[in-house]
Amino acid sequence: DSVQAGTVDENPEAVQESPLQAWNRDHREKLEAKAAAERETVAQRRADAEEALDEFYRLRTNRLAQNAANHRNKEEEEQKTIDADVAAAQTNPWNRVCKLVDIKQDVEASGSNKDRFRTVIVDLKTHPIAAQ
Repeated sequence: DSVQAGTVDENPEAVQESPLQAWNRDHREKLEAKAAAERETVAQRRADAEEALDEFYRLRTNRLAQNAANHRNKEEEEQKTIDADVAAAQTNPWNRVCKLVDIKQDVEASGSNKDRFRTVIVDLKTHPIAAQ
């Protein structure tokens, strides 16, 4: 009388697992374990990538700040040089011309002879013409 029409006795010892059901259960467990391992791997890779990005941006920020400081220092030095040249040019303007023009350039390198130009500039540097 324990079995009525349409009902099944739910005694676990009485229910046998078929080989297909056992394979499906094992396969599902393997897939779940594989998915959990993959989630761990993805989480670890994301954490590593975030750490690498943070390091990249930290280095980039430091490099940009260092470059900006270097450029400021270089610009200040160039401005001091320009100011010194302007001050020196007020006494003898040909000193500045001699600094701007390379009078030591070889004839062979340039392809033209600038001896006369060189002598005139050197002469003007040593004996400037008085401003009127």
